Amino acid sequence: MNASRNMKAVRVATSSLVGLALTVGGTSVAFAHDANHHGQKGHDGLHASGTISAISATTPESLTVTLKNGTSVTYATTAATTYFEGRTAASATALAVGERVDLSLSATTPNTVTNVRVDLVKFEGKITAISGTATAGVLTITGPNNTTRTVDVTATTIFTMKGQVATFATLAVGQEIGAMGLTSTNDTLIATSVLVKGAPHKPATSKIDVRS
Repeated sequence: MNASRNMKAVRVATSSLVGLALTVGGTSVAFAHDANHHGQKGHDGLHASGTISAISATTPESLTVTLKNGTSVTYATTAATTYFEGRTAASATALAVGERVDLSLSATTPNTVTNVRVDLVKFEGKITAISGTATAGVLTITGPNNTTRTVDVTATTIFTMKGQVATFATLAVGQEIGAMGLTSTNDTLIATSVLVKGAPHKPATSKIDVRS
């Protein structure tokens, strides 16, 4: 009986050691994979992301992207390459130096781009000035830390206020807005959509007692 119990104890101990070894081994593999993934920021073989630093107008067109790790890589596009601004279908004309992009790459030729998605940028702040026509113009907004930024709106910009469709003409100084779109510079946004978050602040008025 004692011999049988001893054999069972040996089997349990052996199984525990094997399980521990597998667990440690699995953890090591996971850490190695994670370190390798983060060691190639912005480029994992079939995808790349970064900022456009140059665009070639030659045929086929190519674009140079500065990846998140600082490396610059030139990618080629083809007639089959698709383009998006956020989730909206676009064309190669949407590309501009300084834009942040996510690239899908060909599995057979990794430097060939199959899809380009331009990342939209968001500006938030209070409107301090408005200029332009009834359908398009320029908004000057003051954002966090009193930073001043410019939002260019066009005839295709979509406006929303309180869940309803709005227009450029309904905007007013003092309103809080959130604008999504493409940046032409660090402080200028070409808006694809503008969400009006609040009405202009009305200064408090004091009542005057005119009773005698």
